[in-house]
Amino acid sequence: MFAKLNYSAPLDAKWVANTLECRSAGDVFLLLKASDFVQHDLERTMEPCLVLKQWMDVDVRHEFRCFVAGDTLVAASQRDARQCFPYLCDADTRAKLWRRLRAFCHDAVIPNFASQGRAYCADVFVQSDGAIILIDVGPVPEHSLVVPVHTLGSHDVPLFYIASEAQVDRAADRALAMHRVPLEIVTGDLASMDEAFLHMQAQQR
Repeated sequence: MFAKLNYSAPLDAKWVANTLECRSAGDVFLLLKASDFVQHDLERTMEPCLVLKQWMDVDVRHEFRCFVAGDTLVAASQRDARQCFPYLCDADTRAKLWRRLRAFCHDAVIPNFASQGRAYCADVFVQSDGAIILIDVGPVPEHSLVVPVHTLGSHDVPLFYIASEAQVDRAADRALAMHRVPLEIVTGDLASMDEAFLHMQAQQR
């Protein structure tokens, strides 16, 4: 299964077990406890809720984020902004994907979510047989490495955004790296880490 809160997933805790798949309650607690993202939600969210989903291996090359505003699909982009997927550089491929994503959102997503006029994102996965699976729904992020969110719904802007080789931003990996291991390792302050460990050992004696 895949475990998350109603706002954030413990993506930053993957380093603990090298996977986000949970096979037991212990796996769930381990990931949630190790995640800074989840901790942030617990401190700031009024009503956090644990969400458990069936595990599914997702090829990130075929995972997309759909931006919905005013009960219509206004933009779409590749979900993983850290990589460039050459097949998406073909304009005909993007046009076909756009039509399929638009049909899916208008048939299966928009009628089932009372957005009350608020914009939101729907993350979807396009399977090899062409079927589309809804993965998650959430608020539009304040920032995106691929989509200029402040232009959503404007005229004369692209409908389908992809990351080119020049645009791939490795900063996303570096930002997550700060959460994947103890801060002392990221900053190189191993001396203070050793000191803290020795102090803890002394207290346990």
